[in-house]
Amino acid sequence: MEEPANSGRSAEAKALRDRKTRFAVDRPIRYRPVDAPEWNTGSTANISGTGVLFRSDAPLPVGIDIELEIALHRVWVGRGIISATARTVRLHEFAPMAQGVAAQFISSRLLQPEGA
Repeated sequence: MEEPANSGRSAEAKALRDRKTRFAVDRPIRYRPVDAPEWNTGSTANISGTGVLFRSDAPLPVGIDIELEIALHRVWVGRGIISATARTVRLHEFAPMAQGVAAQFISSRLLQPEGA
């Protein structure tokens, strides 16, 4: 059943409802453009099921695919690492001297060390 056009629901309200919950999480991250030889390091600011916002000392342009690894805390899932491919979607300014990078996950998996 369709809702009337004047039902009071706006596109903004729908976007907020549909947005994945983000969790403020400060964890080590390493990242690099796909196929780049060198890893860069940083830390996460928040994470959701669809992406991550992280602090970066190395500049990254919007629209590139990156590989990233996020170290998890043992309280959440035991020791492990989220290994993902993501696309940079926007930049965010952190002070001082750090760039924030918002990246949307393309694919991800949880890696757990043997014996974990």
